[in-house]
Amino acid sequence: MINDLWTILPFYSHRFEGLSQSAIVGDDIDAHSTALGSIRGTFNVSERLYVTTDGAIELRANLLDGRAPHNEYPVLDGIEPSANAAPTRLHMSTTNGPVSAQVGIYDTTSRTSEAAQTNHTTTRGRFDVKAQATDGFINLTFVDAPSDSDYALSVEAQVHVSPEGLPWWWCSPPDSSAPITVKMDETFEGWLKLETSKRVWPSVEWEKNGDGTPSGEDPSGQGRERRIEVQSGWGRAEGEVWWGGRNDLSGRTRRPRDKPHVALNLKAATSPIRLVL
Repeated sequence: MINDLWTILPFYSHRFEGLSQSAIVGDDIDAHSTALGSIRGTFNVSERLYVTTDGAIELRANLLDGRAPHNEYPVLDGIEPSANAAPTRLHMSTTNGPVSAQVGIYDTTSRTSEAAQTNHTTTRGRFDVKAQATDGFINLTFVDAPSDSDYALSVEAQVHVSPEGLPWWWCSPPDSSAPITVKMDETFEGWLKLETSKRVWPSVEWEKNGDGTPSGEDPSGQGRERRIEVQSGWGRAEGEVWWGGRNDLSGRTRRPRDKPHVALNLKAATSPIRLVL
């Protein structure tokens, strides 16, 4: 057992083999690098992972919920216990390089309470993902997430490359060298907000059927239709994503306004933003 591990070795690399296949338990895991070093690897995260460097970040992170047994938290107003617990956090920050990450979100409780059964929902956790780059592109891909989720997801992707003295929202010309690209898993339901230079039109994309409606099969297997409403303009886009009909009275449809804590926020100085749903 290793209770604590610290190293101060600038200009040297650290390499730990086989950790992605092992169980690592700790209150905090903090990977910090300086002197233009990069951080790469696979991490299984049950509480917190903070990655800070002056170089590139390239990782696969598996965010796990279910740290506490189901009966350790009371059900409050129909909200599942894991929604009352602290979120599993992944924070990535670099001052001189890109961020490229694949993120999987996994519920490890696999329990359904009486309150959840009544509302056709399952126990889900809360997750907080943030990425920040001062001078480099950001590429985030969410590869897995629980279906019919109740998790709280906040993604803040910031690229600050504006000339000194100018506000973040007004720069000329737009900087295409540091784009932000975020690809969500099809299970995502919630609010979305994109902000960048007023000379850039943010892009929100999704696959469509022949009649123009969003395509895809309900990941929960309930046969619901996917709904996407987005309003875009110069420098800004806002909208919401959910599964279910507009006037579905079965109780299964939960539009994002019924769970405002689920949000996706992307902000840039002058960079183009591309969101794939």
